[in-house]
Amino acid sequence: MARVIGTMTAVFLFSFLFFEKEIGIYHPYMEEHCFAYRVKEGDSLWVIGKRLGVPWQKIARESSLRGTIIKVGQGLRVKLKIRKEFWAKCSWYGPKFHGRKMANGEIFDMRNPYVVAHKTLPFGSKILFENPKTQKKLVAIVKDRGPFIPGREFDLSKRAAEMLGFKREGVAILKVKILESS
Repeated sequence: MARVIGTMTAVFLFSFLFFEKEIGIYHPYMEEHCFAYRVKEGDSLWVIGKRLGVPWQKIARESSLRGTIIKVGQGLRVKLKIRKEFWAKCSWYGPKFHGRKMANGEIFDMRNPYVVAHKTLPFGSKILFENPKTQKKLVAIVKDRGPFIPGREFDLSKRAAEMLGFKREGVAILKVKILESS
């Protein structure tokens, strides 16, 4: 979920997201996607549910489980609602990861402006980023997982950060729009 600056905005978004999750209201900026999750060591349905922000019973039901016992390596499915347009804290990554394999199997090139990392969006999702300070826009494709620093929603390539005008700052609040989700 995107982190938001401003107490009133954060409270409103938190209550809206909680309300939406509990009774499943429709919102034009929300879209439902089915996610696959591979069980890791130490996972339980409750832990996975807490991590994804859904009741563990929903994961059990949508994964056709007969009980609550899960095994390492087992695949689970869950439908999650994703906001299609929102503000997000974004950062960039580069030299330390340049030339290394990304989560999708491709090699990361920090000079490629069309690479973005996100924790849960499906690989191949096309995302429009807009920097309100510079009015610059860029479409990137989810090809990696991350960021792994709390409070950050997306990691863009070094070149993407340069093109959007926030490389020197390192972090920026960008307007994000999900154009296409694989």
